[in-house]
Amino acid sequence: MVRLPRRSVGERLRRGRSIGDVFEEELSFARVGPLKEGTADLPEPPRRSADEVGRAAGGRMKRSRAFWPMTIAGLALSVYGLVGLLGDTAVGDTMSWLTYFAGGLIVHDLVWAPFVALGSVLLLRVVPMRLRPVLQGTLIVTATVLLVAYPAVSGKGRLANNPSILPLDYPRNLLIVLAAVWAVGCILLVRAAFAPRR
Repeated sequence: MVRLPRRSVGERLRRGRSIGDVFEEELSFARVGPLKEGTADLPEPPRRSADEVGRAAGGRMKRSRAFWPMTIAGLALSVYGLVGLLGDTAVGDTMSWLTYFAGGLIVHDLVWAPFVALGSVLLLRVVPMRLRPVLQGTLIVTATVLLVAYPAVSGKGRLANNPSILPLDYPRNLLIVLAAVWAVGCILLVRAAFAPRR
């Protein structure tokens, strides 16, 4: 085994290394021993613990500039909608809305979320890694559109003596929306499939 020449302390200082770095290297050399074959110099000492690869300890996650404006706008719209709902409906209608929202939360937690989780697990087994995010997003959008469009497509509430209730061809419109969603999804899938690997 051939031991390659090790740069002297003076040479490393002339190359711009700080005295502290050189001192740490000398201590490391004393602990590790002679250099192995193919090593021109010792690596620089770590600047932090092995599990601290990001920001310094105690640092906060940096939020986007749009975080607080979007949060405030979302809260304002929520308060506006709640006030309008409670102020413009009778007590019976309000209870109907509360029942509807509670039912939506139950359906989300007991049906929708497990469905998405199960679909994601299946995708992990049969779809390549680079295609998973696009396909998963397309499927979630498709399922959401189907869920939202179901009341109109099913025709519940349509009255023969009032043609202004649900007057459009909702099944056709649903197919148009789904075709647009999957057209965009297919474009993104092709782009992801042929994207260069990093």
